Amino acid sequence: MKSGIGEADAARRYLSTHRLEGTAVYDGCGCLLGSIFTILIDRRSGQVAFAVVVCGSVGLDQRYYVLPWEALHEDARAGSYLVHADRVALEAVSEWLPNEACAGC
Repeated sequence: MKSGIGEADAARRYLSTHRLEGTAVYDGCGCLLGSIFTILIDRRSGQVAFAVVVCGSVGLDQRYYVLPWEALHEDARAGSYLVHADRVALEAVSEWLPNEACAGC
């Protein structure tokens, strides 16, 4: 089935979730905060509502934070996203617990 758009247009305009997951997220000072774990889509609007950012090392000290999608700014040249918040501000955001919150995902 044809979508009506060319492959080059699609690559520039649309993002696949598998390409977003694992993408680095930096603060305004250029310090690595973490990476995108997953995105959450609003079922009613079909729009991306939030990005879940995972911070910390693999294992027990990993933490997940839900950020409004609008808070992330793409740095296309670096292949990453920027958030105008530091780790302290990030920790003020509600922590997301994947095993509890993702039962319906």
